[in-house]
Amino acid sequence: VEEVITSLKSVGGEAGKELLSLTYILASLVFENEADCRWLKKRFKMLQDILRDTWAYKEIMQEGREEGLQKGLEEGLQKGLEEGRQEGRQEGREEGRQQRLKDQRQMLMTLVQVHFSNIAHLAQERADAIKDPEVLQSLILKVVAAQDEEEAKQILLSVSRAASRKKRKK
Repeated sequence: VEEVITSLKSVGGEAGKELLSLTYILASLVFENEADCRWLKKRFKMLQDILRDTWAYKEIMQEGREEGLQKGLEEGLQKGLEEGRQEGRQEGREEGRQQRLKDQRQMLMTLVQVHFSNIAHLAQERADAIKDPEVLQSLILKVVAAQDEEEAKQILLSVSRAASRKKRKK
């Protein structure tokens, strides 16, 4: 290999550069020993500037870029799909939660308007302020159990106080 490199360096020109590129490629097929591979890399590293100008080197580099780009695109697509799925599931859960809140607010308002119409405005304020479906569900159950309008009003007022205490603890 050393003799071939020396001979080809003296040839010069494009032909010499192209033949050096091919020599490196062919030598890499033959050298398997780690020490020999290190020597080959070191020897051709000195010729790197010469080799970079050859069409063979440029073609190999282009092929490597294309493979890298293709692999990067595939990995990016997979990652993007997974992130999209996770984001979609999250959005779906949030939409479901919002729909549940809307339905529960409507249920509370219907219940209050039928049984305690004088406190409908208060009920609407409290329902709109509640962002947790479980809290709203609990409020509905308590209002259903209320014996009269005054008790229902106290239940609605206590929800805002309980929610305020809960926020301060966090």
